[in-house]
Amino acid sequence: MKVGYERDFLRYLQSLLAEVERRIRRGHARLALSQNQQSSGAAGPT
Repeated sequence: MKVGYERDFLRYLQSLLAEVERRIRRGHARLALSQNQQSSGAAGPT
């Protein structure tokens, strides 16, 4: 059985992991969008 602080720490680590994964997905989407704009010749945001 996990002690309270261990459970809280595990929850904290899981929230960090979820946030990092979300940021990675957003970064990949932003990169793909940027590459699509460059390949189509469209000007990026100024």
